[in-house]
Amino acid sequence: MSVKRFSFFACRVVIVHTVTYMVAGWIAYSLQWGGTYGGEALQWYMRDPNSQYVQTWFVPAQILRGIILAVAFYPFLSRIMEIRRWGWLTVASGYLLIGTLAGSSGTIESIVYTKVPASFHLATLPEVALQGLMFGYLLFLWQRRAKE
Repeated sequence: MSVKRFSFFACRVVIVHTVTYMVAGWIAYSLQWGGTYGGEALQWYMRDPNSQYVQTWFVPAQILRGIILAVAFYPFLSRIMEIRRWGWLTVASGYLLIGTLAGSSGTIESIVYTKVPASFHLATLPEVALQGLMFGYLLFLWQRRAKE
């Protein structure tokens, strides 16, 4: 493993993850806040996105997530890049399936172990899918064009 190669990849992952997270979140917030996110069932569960706590920790949390994603994808990077036409979908699928559906506090775990209604988890899937697809496509495109 080349430290330089990993560092450049990790920076790309952090940037793409943070930007796509913000875009998908903004779209979801704009379309669903009064319904899914602002619903009565979640008032005790979610922080106000405008709170000082969220504003302070938003960027560091996404940088950390981006680094974790980079560590997870880097061992498979060469193989993913060989899958020319569908490499982006491989990245998006890995991101969605492992992190969202099956991960700790992911959709499956949360439906089983929390009191948050299953309808909330299902209603948030479009946001997560949009972000995952954008993440996979943009990261793959940027990585393919990168000259290291």
